[in-house]
Amino acid sequence: MDELSADQLRALLKDATSIGSKISVRFTTHADEELKKDGKTRRDAINVLRGGFVEQTEWDVSRYEWRYRVSTSRMSVVVTVDSSELEPEPPATAGETRTVVVVITAWSYR
Repeated sequence: MDELSADQLRALLKDATSIGSKISVRFTTHADEELKKDGKTRRDAINVLRGGFVEQTEWDVSRYEWRYRVSTSRMSVVVTVDSSELEPEPPATAGETRTVVVVITAWSYR
């Protein structure tokens, strides 16, 4: 996937964190561990994605993906966006894509 501008990512995150969105948000095990370590929850991370600002964009050479840091004054969340083809099974149709926002890590500013 091509790099998203800050505005494109903000729009995607707004959609992904809305009720009934077709864009899902998935948390890695590492993200869950880091949230727990800082006394934060997935809800806290979702709130950062909703109201934070895109602070940094970085190409991860080893994983061939763009990573985006979204931050507030209290917390940062690093995400990537995965758009991949779905298997042609109901309710998806052949060639339909899905977009998943993957929370890679998060931390709190203490």
